Amino acid sequence: MGWLTPLTLKEEQFFQHLWTQQYDWDTLLSEKDVEKRKQDQSETRNFSIDIPRKTAEKKTRGHHLVIFADASTTAMYMVAYLTLKGDSNLLMAESKLPKVDAEHTVPKLEMNAVWQQG
Repeated sequence: MGWLTPLTLKEEQFFQHLWTQQYDWDTLLSEKDVEKRKQDQSETRNFSIDIPRKTAEKKTRGHHLVIFADASTTAMYMVAYLTLKGDSNLLMAESKLPKVDAEHTVPKLEMNAVWQQG
């Protein structure tokens, strides 16, 4: 459902970076990559999230599904919220990394972010 997207995205980006460095399985990481990994871990060490058990009452009217998509050269994002009378609840979130072996423009990545759930 994407509740852990803020955590998993950092991991995906780090592993994608390692892949571009063409490490062999038994090669030790460079000092720079070890420091990057430690920094990422320290940033997410105290991560916590409250996950609501219910997003809305069944018989309530006036719900709106709001979907946002955005992208940068490092990641594409999509998030869906259910809103009701000024209150909003996260339904799902999705992130995806652009392919490493291709040239991308931000507008193209933004369109990919819109369609990544399709």
